[in-house]
Amino acid sequence: MSNDQREDLHATQQKDANTTAQNPMQPAIQGYRKFDQATSDFINEVKEEGKRIEALLGRAEQLGAGLRQIALARTNLQQGAMWLIRSAAKPEGLF
Repeated sequence: MSNDQREDLHATQQKDANTTAQNPMQPAIQGYRKFDQATSDFINEVKEEGKRIEALLGRAEQLGAGLRQIALARTNLQQGAMWLIRSAAKPEGLF
């Protein structure tokens, strides 16, 4: 592969990485239905809130909060977000 081809491939990959998918679950994933825009927006909103919560956990660490308590909080918040997303995504089956 020539340098020009590598640069073109890299540029294409960068472009693809910066493109937000209309439906993050496409192409279809086994066990999931196709989401409408409202569902996709909701899931993305939950994920954005997760970023803000992660920042709060970091601030708590800086304030000297106990590492075990932070780890428990992080785990339980992750589970809460997962269940919230699953409630909207409505996957079929256990896995």
